[in-house]
Amino acid sequence: MNAFFKSRIIELLFGTGIPMVGFFCAVRNMEGLSLLYIAYPLLLITGWHVLAVNDICFDRKKFSFSLKYFLPIIVVPIILGIFCLQKPVFALVLFLIIVNWNIYSVYGKYHWLTGLFHNFSGGLLHFLAGIAAAGCSDMFQFAPQALFFGFAMLSGAVHHDASHSAEDLDHNYRTGAVVFGEFNWWRLGILPMFVGMIFLLHTNDMPFMLSFCISTSIYFVLYLAMSTFKPAGYMLYFRLFCRIAFAIGAIGYVVLKITRLG
Repeated sequence: MNAFFKSRIIELLFGTGIPMVGFFCAVRNMEGLSLLYIAYPLLLITGWHVLAVNDICFDRKKFSFSLKYFLPIIVVPIILGIFCLQKPVFALVLFLIIVNWNIYSVYGKYHWLTGLFHNFSGGLLHFLAGIAAAGCSDMFQFAPQALFFGFAMLSGAVHHDASHSAEDLDHNYRTGAVVFGEFNWWRLGILPMFVGMIFLLHTNDMPFMLSFCISTSIYFVLYLAMSTFKPAGYMLYFRLFCRIAFAIGAIGYVVLKITRLG
């Protein structure tokens, strides 16, 4: 298994994190956990499609189509279309996720404003996918949590672009880091997280608030340390540690919610 394939598996599994948090926000009893047997595989194949389109669009000049892209590009939307008959709202949100990230891959990443829009939309849609998977009919009650993840993903996208500015410049992507400078853009990445904290503190779900207040606190401490000392490779390390911090928050929340369901 080569390094690229391993990284894609990690990205695929990590991409299901926000939907899983959304699912556990909305699920009401232990019996509801059985919905994951259908929902989680559908989340995985949706992510598979998104990553395949991203790979195709990343370096278009060198890309050559092969059969390995046939299943994720063609078959996955067909499967979701069939599933519309059973869970129409969940399937609709998954289609919106596909549309959002496919437009981002084809066009959105070429300009920093559209890139920010698609990443913010992605955070919202990923969370709502989990809500829909749990069969919740009133998604508006989870608006603060959804907006928190929208701004958290926006912040992560800004930091990501800053750490890949040289590579993006080679591919003619006009990200914020390319336009405004990588360190200036990296420093601005904290602003969406501040906005996200406002929504986090307005949630009625105390385990959610507690879990992700810990994650965001780690984020702010790391940001302060990295921006002050700037060790070698600090942008990449910062992104890795932040992912770990939010993964810990997500796992902590799921554990707390399962104990309550029990």
